Amino acid sequence: MTFIDELLAETEQRELQVNKVRADQLLMAITILEGKMDDVNKLCDDEMQIIESYRESEIAKLEKKCSWLAWNLEQFIRSTNEKTIKLPHGAIKLRLGRDKVEVSNMEVFLRRRQR
Repeated sequence: MTFIDELLAETEQRELQVNKVRADQLLMAITILEGKMDDVNKLCDDEMQIIESYRESEIAKLEKKCSWLAWNLEQFIRSTNEKTIKLPHGAIKLRLGRDKVEVSNMEVFLRRRQR
């Protein structure tokens, strides 16, 4: 049994007679317990950071594989000249997107628009 355990047991077993020495011992015990709580929190934070780093790494690898597979499917459907191909595990659809217009100089565009 450690010093802190003994102090806790004594306070639970009999009525507490507080004097300056006893109060100082209890403050010391609280300080030690708070230090242990800080250690536990730091350990947990470190472990969570390791787990988060692992998760991000694994997800990045899987996303890269998915992108590569999707690129292969896109190349396949473009080579068939079909818009939709139905397969047992789903369908591949080729959608043509709209042309995108980007204004490089907004001031010139607005001046010409107002004329």
